[in-house]
Amino acid sequence: MSMNHSNKWKASDEGGLCWVSDPAQAYVEARVKSVRKGFIKAGASDGREFDIDLELPLKPPSRTQKEPPRRVLPRLVLREPNGVENMDNLEVLHEASILENIERRFRMDLIYTNTGPILIAMNPFKWLPIYGEDVISRFHGKPYGSMPPHVFQEAEDAFNQLQLHRKNQAIVICGESGAGKTESTKLMLHYLATVSKKASDRHQKHKKLQQQKDSQQHHQQSSSSSSSHGPTIAERMVDTNPLLEAYGNAKTLRNDNSSRFGKFTRFDFGVNSPVITGGFVENFLLEKVRVCEQGAGERNYHVFYQLLAAAKRGSPLVADAGTFLKDKPSARRYTAGCATIENVDDGEEFDATVNAMKALFGGQSGGQSGGQQSDNNKDMAKNIFRVTAAVFRLGDVDFESFKHPDHHDAARVANVDVLRDAASLLGLRKATNDLAEALCVRVRDVGGERVVSRNEPVHAASLRDALAKAIYSRLFDWIVHRANMAFDRSAGSKTQFIGVLDIYGFEIMTSNGFEQVFINTTNEQLQKVFNDIIFESEAEEYAREQIDWDKTSFPDNTPCIDLLTKKPAGILRMLDAECVRGNAASDGAKFAAKLNKEHGRHPYFEVCGPASVWRRFNGDRTRDEDFLVHHFAGPVVYTVSQFIDKNRDALFGHVYDLLAADSTDPIVTDIFPPTNDGGQPNGQNDVDHTTTTRASGGGSGTTKGASKGGGGVASAAAASKQTVANKYLGQLSALVSVLRESSTRFVRCIKTNHDKLPAKLDKPSCLHQLICSGVMAALEVRRAGYPTRLPYREFIREFRAFTPKGQRKYDDRDLADQMMQHPHVVERIGAKKYKLAYRLGVSKIFMQAEIL
Repeated sequence: MSMNHSNKWKASDEGGLCWVSDPAQAYVEARVKSVRKGFIKAGASDGREFDIDLELPLKPPSRTQKEPPRRVLPRLVLREPNGVENMDNLEVLHEASILENIERRFRMDLIYTNTGPILIAMNPFKWLPIYGEDVISRFHGKPYGSMPPHVFQEAEDAFNQLQLHRKNQAIVICGESGAGKTESTKLMLHYLATVSKKASDRHQKHKKLQQQKDSQQHHQQSSSSSSSHGPTIAERMVDTNPLLEAYGNAKTLRNDNSSRFGKFTRFDFGVNSPVITGGFVENFLLEKVRVCEQGAGERNYHVFYQLLAAAKRGSPLVADAGTFLKDKPSARRYTAGCATIENVDDGEEFDATVNAMKALFGGQSGGQSGGQQSDNNKDMAKNIFRVTAAVFRLGDVDFESFKHPDHHDAARVANVDVLRDAASLLGLRKATNDLAEALCVRVRDVGGERVVSRNEPVHAASLRDALAKAIYSRLFDWIVHRANMAFDRSAGSKTQFIGVLDIYGFEIMTSNGFEQVFINTTNEQLQKVFNDIIFESEAEEYAREQIDWDKTSFPDNTPCIDLLTKKPAGILRMLDAECVRGNAASDGAKFAAKLNKEHGRHPYFEVCGPASVWRRFNGDRTRDEDFLVHHFAGPVVYTVSQFIDKNRDALFGHVYDLLAADSTDPIVTDIFPPTNDGGQPNGQNDVDHTTTTRASGGGSGTTKGASKGGGGVASAAAASKQTVANKYLGQLSALVSVLRESSTRFVRCIKTNHDKLPAKLDKPSCLHQLICSGVMAALEVRRAGYPTRLPYREFIREFRAFTPKGQRKYDDRDLADQMMQHPHVVERIGAKKYKLAYRLGVSKIFMQAEIL
């Protein structure tokens, strides 16, 4: 029996309970009516009857198959009215039983459920009174398992384990957009900041009782964590969150405050200390395309609408941008779609963003007076908003065609006054004409010579958008870098940390492209970490109970990870190699054909096309530019479109050099440093894209360059190093190393319905998310071997009908063994299988998944 289907049914099962898969309800309750060779007939509780081919779900799909075949699973009555808090205690473990349990708990507003080291968090779409300071006090200091499942229990366990074992702790939070990842992350960080401050206060109180007044004063002046000097570092880090949300979050169809980047937030503790002494933030893969285009019903990043609201009420912080911000969002190219979010005031959100800047930059003023700090805060805010406004204004630059001696359809700027606004905001007031010319030409290296050609209007517009995305993404990295400068106090000192990773969940979209390859590769890597943790836990349990077991029976997704990332022929490695080929690089169907040739026989890869059996998510036939990867969450069809351009992610060197050489803006000069002859930035102030995990010894988080200098294309080796794939895989490798070196726990957030309504549970969607979040794959690891485990006394009580007759006295272990040899049990399991179906441990009986 697998997690979603059992083909092991016998005539003796007739009349028994079962689950039948259903597209509308995920699973429906049913009763077995008859079993004949290869088929089962089941009657559902709603009156429907199903004739189910038991082998069909195990076969590959066929071209004539219009919908997935029905599947069937055994059903046991769930006795607990509120469900079980830990699903390891379910008598039978599969998709239907898991879904039934979390549904029952959800109906009782019990939104948290454990399964092994996973906390499942259901988004209730309403506020529940379970997060106040009184609740924090109830969880603080309590051992794991003594309190109901909760995000606070996971945070408390991480806090406690750090103190007990002096080992770094990590919490991985993932889920689809709208599932509650951001809120869960903020709740955990708030909990850690609160309990750390309580520990700091206790420490201060103890010091005051032990020291003289002069030593007390000295301590208060030297302590960076003292609550007597206002917010702690941890509280300031939490308070800066609105700034990162303003620049990294947006309204999508699924979520009004969707994080469009991954984030690893680390709180540093002194060795043997419960007090947070610093912190660090690492960001992953900001969705840059959103800056220039959004789907129907979606918005750009929150900060653009906040700037419009601030300008409307005359905020001096955005006065540098001029009058264009006073127009409606629909008047701007980059915000022409959806403009508002229900129950959200962008003006109030702007105030929150400004307050977050105060929390961030207020600690970087050294010994300056309060007035000087206030002025510096305002200057920093104005600088950041000015560069943001420049991106905004760039979107309004239009191009028209004219007849040029070298090109009959050459581009030129149609509204120079708009470009002048953008150039001025970028510190290029004296170089407006140069910027206009740079956007209208293309510069390439051909045989070592610099060749300049005219862009057509459509290509000039693409270059404009590329510039806007480059500035915005580098500005975002710069903000994160400045946050790390303010909070990272660990340099040169020994620290321990608790890290919280808020990362995008596995995605299977109607159309899966470049972004989904990276998102799903990330989740494959995280699933591997999880599998290994579960495997280690299982190994310890078997060793403790002195059970022999088959280690090779455990699922392993390493072949899939190798298919995606292994040198030299992994899919992402091949993409990098293709980018080095310059104008000869293959994209679309040609690149897919190369993948087919290299990986056509790989067990985790499928060749797609109109003649194949594979379908896209919406049921359409696949095309020649498609390929399929069998992930842990299921098969995903990817469409190769603009993979080369997106992977290069390059701003033409002549545009980069203009910003680096001519801008007088302090932020622009930071994010576009001058380049050397090799196309790499000079100095240490480039903060573009690939922050290195500080916890893994990667330095301060500053990175070095993705730009090309000298007006042409950098060398092939440099180009390869600059690709999104190369940089991201390095970043991902560092992150995985941190997780493996830490004690890691997992939170899987589930979006209960797409209408964002309370008390509504879309069961098919929830099941899909449980699969995509790796919960089912993780439980598959548990199911391998002997997942059903009962203490001997409990087993004897539950199955006393099989107690041997006679007066002989047995100890519990021997009695359980005798009960398993009962003729009825042997008949049901099979005479050849029953000896392999269970194992006797020191305190428990271990049984294979289908035995109970």
